[in-house]
Amino acid sequence: MHTASSVFATGLAFSRVVVPAIAGLAGLVLGVAAIRQRRPVRDAYADLAGPYGVMALMFGGCGVVYAGIRLAEILGTQVAIQLAGPAMSIVLFVTLVPWTVFTLRYAGRGRLVTRRRVVLGSALIVLLLGIEVSVSLNLIGLTEQQRRSVRVLTSILTLVVLTVLFAGSWLVLSTTSRHDRLTQREGVVAVLPTAIPLLVFQVTRPSTPVVNELLTVVGFGAIAVVTWFGATRYDLLYDRPGTGTLGERAAVSEMDEVVFVTDRAGRLARTNAAAAATFGPSGGATDLQTVVGHDIDVLIERATVDCRTVDGLRQFDPRVTDLRNGHGELLGYTVTLFDVTDREIRRQRLQVLNRILRHNLRNRLDVIRAHAEEAENDDIIENADQLDRLSSEARRIETLMQRAGTTRTSTHLPTVVDEVVEAITEPYPAADTSVDVPEVTLEIDRGLCRYALEQLVENAVEHNDAQQPRVAVNGSVTPTGPRITVADNGPGIPEAERGVITAGTEHDLAHGRSLGLWGSNWAVQTLGGALSFESSELGGAAVVVDLPDTR
Repeated sequence: MHTASSVFATGLAFSRVVVPAIAGLAGLVLGVAAIRQRRPVRDAYADLAGPYGVMALMFGGCGVVYAGIRLAEILGTQVAIQLAGPAMSIVLFVTLVPWTVFTLRYAGRGRLVTRRRVVLGSALIVLLLGIEVSVSLNLIGLTEQQRRSVRVLTSILTLVVLTVLFAGSWLVLSTTSRHDRLTQREGVVAVLPTAIPLLVFQVTRPSTPVVNELLTVVGFGAIAVVTWFGATRYDLLYDRPGTGTLGERAAVSEMDEVVFVTDRAGRLARTNAAAAATFGPSGGATDLQTVVGHDIDVLIERATVDCRTVDGLRQFDPRVTDLRNGHGELLGYTVTLFDVTDREIRRQRLQVLNRILRHNLRNRLDVIRAHAEEAENDDIIENADQLDRLSSEARRIETLMQRAGTTRTSTHLPTVVDEVVEAITEPYPAADTSVDVPEVTLEIDRGLCRYALEQLVENAVEHNDAQQPRVAVNGSVTPTGPRITVADNGPGIPEAERGVITAGTEHDLAHGRSLGLWGSNWAVQTLGGALSFESSELGGAAVVVDLPDTR
């Protein structure tokens, strides 16, 4: 038994030098690698690798110093052995500041890290360490009353440190739990470098010296393994669950739209930069109505509201979202204001211009046509008829587009195609038409679908200069939905006209000759589909309509 005890004592004495030394060297190597972005943490995020490397360096230094103290004790040298007792608490203190910086950035709260706070935290740690070392080494003579006062002070400071530690740990664990890809394992590994010395420090206080030594040695080894694995295997320096938090915050703070967050009484809780730029400084205003001129109920009910801004009166489209807790209780609102002043002005201008243009155009065309008939001028009559048809087509397109694809009915696609082909080709008996469309029934706006196909088939028949006009309407079902192809053997669609449809805009040098393709493209887009052009096997044009799968 005596021999076994001697062996155990020798092994413990040996391990309390070797394990902290190896752990300390591993921490030093990892710290240098992280700070200098070398293997095994090359290409890590610099703002994460920096504090993580400093934490590893401090831990490594503590490990080496602890091993040196224990080695001096074994060799019989009189050194400040008293420092070995609170070793794990010292590790906790010296690594807390860089660990806190790392966790805040890791969890997406890096804006809380400022130089002033880092200096203040470091000063607090230095004060704690100074008191701990002074008391452990009995460097200053203290009365019993003074010792009690020092213990109260250290208890308060330690409580602050522990509060920061627990808050950082909760922040990391909660952030990783909300991440779609990361798991709690990453959060636990990020927390352990400070959780281990805290646990060891608390456990060793009431324990025997042998248990204290054993737990301290195990603690040093565990911290080394955790920090190394965290930086290499668990990618703490490469993945950051706080990206989602940063994205949400950036989406609100940097978006161009005005955003207000209020409580359920309409009192302002937060605004973004766009709100301040649009409405100016709040000037002490605490409620939303004072700032924008409308309360929550008005913003919920109205499609648009007029608000007085720093640029004068502007028109906004308000979007109000409820903020509720897990019990369904209303906490407040998020109010987003979209500036639609220019859009509404353009819409009103277009409505007025279209109405005036159609009304005046039809009246003038009637006069022109009457005079042309008296003069028996067929060219003028033909051009007047074309302008009249163009005006009617524009009115039809406007009426259809106002439906916005919301009028959905059960639409049998082959039936619609047959009706369209029959109606268009009836005046052209010489045209050779064929239809091959799969049996598909969709829930779409039948009127828009028919109009889109009418324009394409009509274009294929009317503009076909072949001796034997041929039009083929074929269909198939793709993974995204039904596809209809209208092909002909005519002269094809001019490149310039296809280009403006593809680009979605016209200008003086590139414009379409009619509204047919534009109307078909708008109708297909309103249905949620897409219009494109391909080469026709018949030698002419081939227009492809991809409809959404609403079966």
